[in-house]
Amino acid sequence: MNQKPNLWKRAVEFVTGKGFYLAVLMCVMVIGLSAYFLIQSVRSNMPKLADEVASGTASITVTPSPKIAAIPRPTLTPAPTPSPTVPPTPVPSAATQETLSQYSWPVSGTVISSFSVEVLSYDETMGDWRTHDGIDIASSMGTRVQATAKGVVSAVYEDDLMGVTVVVDHGNELFSVYANLADNPPVAVGDAVASDTVIGEIGDTATAESGKEPHLHFAMYEGNDAINPETYLGQ
Repeated sequence: MNQKPNLWKRAVEFVTGKGFYLAVLMCVMVIGLSAYFLIQSVRSNMPKLADEVASGTASITVTPSPKIAAIPRPTLTPAPTPSPTVPPTPVPSAATQETLSQYSWPVSGTVISSFSVEVLSYDETMGDWRTHDGIDIASSMGTRVQATAKGVVSAVYEDDLMGVTVVVDHGNELFSVYANLADNPPVAVGDAVASDTVIGEIGDTATAESGKEPHLHFAMYEGNDAINPETYLGQ
């Protein structure tokens, strides 16, 4: 019965006495020492961990950029240098070529003005530059003019500039034109003619060519296109 009070009394005396403080001090020291050794252990292991991290092989995956295929460049071919074009000289059609031998000069004489529809030629009478759809064959006044080939007279009229004119249709849209004739030609529209048929005489009715010596203005047409008569007549 007396032991319990004695134990309690001793406990109280221990807590209130120096023994308690010594026990607390010992605990603090033990805790401090444990913390010290723990910190030292951690510090000693940090360089090793840092070395392991630094010495570790890093695996880096680099996705290459997609390659763009080279765009083929077109091969440039230099444009050919155009050659200067020369206006072609009108030539007879194939149908006309077959009958070239049938054409003869309508009058004997010298050509004093050539055919020129691509290049302007000077007109002495009019005093200007103009085209010339036929040839001028010089001969004496009143010389008889014959048809260049067989055909049918398609027109007889007096032109304001070219005077008395006769047109002969040779077929295949080929026509021969005789201008600067004397008045009253001996043929009429619808007359059939041959290469020796007289269709008129050289006159002076063409006011546009009155400054020239007496001559026959002779032209040939394929449709509406003037053709160089000398291509048909030859020499």
